[in-house]
Amino acid sequence: MSNELHIYTRVSSSAQEEDGTSLENQKNLGIKKAKELGIDHRLWNEGGQSSFHDDLSNRPVLVELLTSIEDGNVKHLFVYNTDRLSRNQKTWGMIRYKLLENGVTLHTVSGKIDLSNPMDDLILGIMSEISQYDNKLRTERSRQGRFLKIQSGKWRGGPPPFGYRVENKELVVDDFESKWVQRMFKWYADNVPTNQIRENLNSKGVLTRRGKASWSLGSIQKILSNTVYIGYYNYTDKSLNETVRVPTPPIIDQFTFERAQKVRKVTRQRKQKENPTKRFYLLCDMMVCGHCGTQICGRTKESKSEYHYYCPRKERQWVKGKANSKKWSRGQGCGMSRSLNIPKTDELVWNSVLDTVSNSYHLREEYRNNILPKIIESRKEDSLTNRKLKAKIKRIQRQLSDVDSAISKFETDVILKRHSGNPKQIRKNLEQERSKIEHNLESAHEEYRLLQLENSWVDWLALFKKEVQDKSNLTEEQKRDYLQRVVDRIEVRFDQQENRHELQITFRVPIVEDQIVYNNPDRRTEGWVIEDGVNTQSVVGVLNGGPGRPRKKKH
Repeated sequence: MSNELHIYTRVSSSAQEEDGTSLENQKNLGIKKAKELGIDHRLWNEGGQSSFHDDLSNRPVLVELLTSIEDGNVKHLFVYNTDRLSRNQKTWGMIRYKLLENGVTLHTVSGKIDLSNPMDDLILGIMSEISQYDNKLRTERSRQGRFLKIQSGKWRGGPPPFGYRVENKELVVDDFESKWVQRMFKWYADNVPTNQIRENLNSKGVLTRRGKASWSLGSIQKILSNTVYIGYYNYTDKSLNETVRVPTPPIIDQFTFERAQKVRKVTRQRKQKENPTKRFYLLCDMMVCGHCGTQICGRTKESKSEYHYYCPRKERQWVKGKANSKKWSRGQGCGMSRSLNIPKTDELVWNSVLDTVSNSYHLREEYRNNILPKIIESRKEDSLTNRKLKAKIKRIQRQLSDVDSAISKFETDVILKRHSGNPKQIRKNLEQERSKIEHNLESAHEEYRLLQLENSWVDWLALFKKEVQDKSNLTEEQKRDYLQRVVDRIEVRFDQQENRHELQITFRVPIVEDQIVYNNPDRRTEGWVIEDGVNTQSVVGVLNGGPGRPRKKKH
């Protein structure tokens, strides 16, 4: 095998296919050299691989060739030029050492190189350094050109974000996908959870950027946090350590994006709580301590009749070993020295929010604009529709009665052990069916109520106030969802002198004390405008629920 000429071939780009250094051309030149030497040849074809960043992990053929050199099976090696072996300085130094140590003669199109000859070795070293410099120079020019293109608004490369497509190397809004991006942001800003957003996308057959029919929660969160949708993204050139803001065509308005970010912040804070709880609390996700900024937590001990909202800062510092070594006394550390009674606080906040909503001219006008078109449309219906609705309501009521009877019979069978199967699953199915029928019945009643307004004056203001009052009949979970839609934050402080808590409720829109201004106060029919109020409302109350620190257990 020592009488063979070992021919190593490799390309790293399509450009080399065009400038005479294709794999086929390298092989033919090597065979020609073998004939000149009067010896046989063996081909080692690496194919297309980079030679600058390699550490031999991406060069399996070269590794096998070096192993054969170490075994003494190679005495003559042909490469088109030394770049074919490596441009990486460390890798090339190791290869040169292997060749010299094993007495290998290197052949190139420029001639024979004897590494044991000091002059040949010097020339080869100089050629290698020049090759590495040339490669680095091309890389730097390519990087600078790419950076300049990105600065001018060209897309940085790779798949575009969902909602866009690339035309002439620039991002362009995709009409179909952008509508779903807008819906995702609106849903999330309205406190629709990401798992529900995922179900909505999957059920509508919306494909991901990679063409998958199933969305992941991570992909949705990545979209919701990406500033590209409001008109820009930041690109950093690591070599220059320079960051530029690249403009993009916006899909989402700034207000909707910021609302979504606030929801993300609240969600992260809830998930990062150091003492997560399985109990339900109406206000924990929205309420923060006004003294130290810590998220308020809840504690319930039914055996001791304790139902408290409290600031957990001192508790967490104690767990982390950062608690004050001095004996605790009121007034030290966080000023939240008294916890809040949960039922009292929930009632105060709920009633305050409903009172503000009920008196808001903005929300009244919005309700009026929504309800009147429905009433006008309902007046087009005839008495036949009225009879059909009554029949529909009776039919749904019978369905509800049948389901209630089925649930009652099922529970009896379970207690008497006369039922086979999975009780939990059957009970879940029955409850889901009942919930669905209740929703249908509620919709039918609402449709019938609107129809009864035919040929009568519409007291839309009374309807609005009734709708607000009816929210008191919501479940606790529904109340929390409603509060999160209208309230952004609740900051609570304790006034030691007055021995009471002060709560500052921040609404998402300025509906506190908004007002209607008539164009002509004497003739109100000439029109009006509604002026914004403010976002915050302060309420106070004696809500004390005990000391705002955990009680020490007695041993």
